Amino acid sequence: MLQRLRVFIYIRVSSDEQKDNTSLEQQEIDCRNFAEANGYLVLDVYQDIYTGSVWHDRKGFMEMRVRYLAGEVDAIIVRTYSRFTRMVADYFIITQEMREHNIRLLCVKEQRDDTPLGRMLQAIQMRFNIQV
Repeated sequence: MLQRLRVFIYIRVSSDEQKDNTSLEQQEIDCRNFAEANGYLVLDVYQDIYTGSVWHDRKGFMEMRVRYLAGEVDAIIVRTYSRFTRMVADYFIITQEMREHNIRLLCVKEQRDDTPLGRMLQAIQMRFNIQV
């Protein structure tokens, strides 16, 4: 029998004012629909209302990180990569750590292959997400 992929969902908005612009609720709905369509088992949902440029200060993200590093899940689902982080360097650091622990990053709206070319294309896309 094929085992279902165990996933966490991560949702984030940058501020209380942004709650109505791709709300936490809508992000969760989109991620849950994606998980259901692909047969994934959602174990937990983590959320933050915090800037995307300081990932190590986000409480929800850090709680999720402890659990994925402990091997409790196979993948993380985000609605868009900018909800994960807006900083290209952080994206590469975090996703490299995830790859070293066999954790996949899945994105509902921006799907890329986890190949060198796919990672390069993702880096280019991430440059458009940076807030100056």
